[in-house]
Amino acid sequence: MNFISKLNYASITELTEILYSESRPNGFFSYSLVNEIKPIDLYCYFYAKFGPPNGLQNFLRNDSSDNLVHWEWTFLVENNLISFQSLNMRTEIHFVGHFETTPSLDTIIEDIKNDFQNYGKEIKEVRTKLEKWTRFVNPFNRLHLTVKQTIKNIEKLNLNIENDRPKMTLLGPEEDTSQDSIEDLLNRYNNAVCYYFSLKSMLPIMAESFVNLVIYILAKNEIKKNDRLFQNVIRQQIDIRIQSLHINCVGFQSMIDYSNEHCKRFHSIINERNNILHGNVDMNSLKIGDIYFNGSVPIFTEYDDLYSRTSGVYLNSIKYDSIIKDYEDINSFIQYILDNLNTSARTCIEQLAFRREIGKNSKDGRLGALLPDHLIDFRIPKDA
Repeated sequence: MNFISKLNYASITELTEILYSESRPNGFFSYSLVNEIKPIDLYCYFYAKFGPPNGLQNFLRNDSSDNLVHWEWTFLVENNLISFQSLNMRTEIHFVGHFETTPSLDTIIEDIKNDFQNYGKEIKEVRTKLEKWTRFVNPFNRLHLTVKQTIKNIEKLNLNIENDRPKMTLLGPEEDTSQDSIEDLLNRYNNAVCYYFSLKSMLPIMAESFVNLVIYILAKNEIKKNDRLFQNVIRQQIDIRIQSLHINCVGFQSMIDYSNEHCKRFHSIINERNNILHGNVDMNSLKIGDIYFNGSVPIFTEYDDLYSRTSGVYLNSIKYDSIIKDYEDINSFIQYILDNLNTSARTCIEQLAFRREIGKNSKDGRLGALLPDHLIDFRIPKDA
């Protein structure tokens, strides 16, 4: 007799009586399934063979996708219980009671897979009734989180240019001018150059990504359904895209005023980013000073310290001291767009824009926040 044939589908009343009786089964061990049997296949198979999930965990879950256990089937095997529970990252098989013989995990997998062929039609019918969604990464939120993490990384460097510059010279206090100390300072400031440069590049992209996400979510149906129209909208210059939001999208109460201070700051940040990313040679923005030569002899107009000759050159060229203000201005620009939406459209954008992933319904194309950004997990001790 194989493993599957021993499973008796129990009613919730039977399970409750067993669990609360004085003779309830004791003893526990478990197996974990990851993708040896795909959860979608196991769910449809159990539903086709036995009916709806009957485990107690189904009655403890809230009506959302944010649960510790998503579904559970519990079976009687003589006076013992076997439960299949779907968690976020695996299916657990719990054996509760004392079993004379215990099948191996490989045997369980083999028996279930062999039984699939007996319920092929029923499994297909169950699967057809399920809603299929395609999950995709939210590009705006990916940038938003990366920007916030980059700012945290800068803060961890604990930079203080006024205090650190004197340490980068042999004229400073002897205890602050060891080779290790100077190299450590230079490494910290070189790391800062990387972080600030990344921020300068990412901030306007983050704002543009938000605009693109708004278009993707709120574009009028005639635009969504016509890929050439949609591509024409999404590939326009960013200022045109912004000023056309009320034309191409639903939910806008008025036209975006591109002469508004929030838009002016956004456009200025975009221009600064473009000069950096495209490597434009603009003497006015790249100039760092003059120097004279007599043949091959350099004659300085003034002496720079080590900071000014190394990391300081790059930090000043990207206006590092204004980048946090740029971040605030980008957030204000995003808020300005949200303020121009009606209540329904704004709620929709706020629910989706700041999620790690978004889902698209395969049948009707509607969008949704499918899973929470946090993950919960647990493990019952083997000797429980």
